[in-house]
Amino acid sequence: MIESIVDQIASSLFSVCVTMELIPLIRCQRGGAAEMVGQRLEGKLKDYVANSSSSSSSSFYSSNFMTTGERGTLILVDRNLDLIPMLSHAWTYAALVHDVLAMKNNRVLVTVKFTHLF
Repeated sequence: MIESIVDQIASSLFSVCVTMELIPLIRCQRGGAAEMVGQRLEGKLKDYVANSSSSSSSSFYSSNFMTTGERGTLILVDRNLDLIPMLSHAWTYAALVHDVLAMKNNRVLVTVKFTHLF
């Protein structure tokens, strides 16, 4: 059951990446569900890039990343990272990220060691 949920989350994130024509740098905490999702998403992105490189007609292959090398960062966090913000704020990820990761001026300062995938 957990494998199917992880696969569903990774597939949803993959759809977002393809829609945005972006191959993000994936950062996640080791040893949790976030790492499982990150690894599954990494595999899907690698397969997609390998398959789209053989087909030059793909818009994803000719996207901004492929021509300029620009990449965004996707930070995957588990909701159990810090429980206090979930109780004291609305249940949105923006509030959680703002409190847990010290977001300021639309930038996130990550102080936890994350695994670099893809």
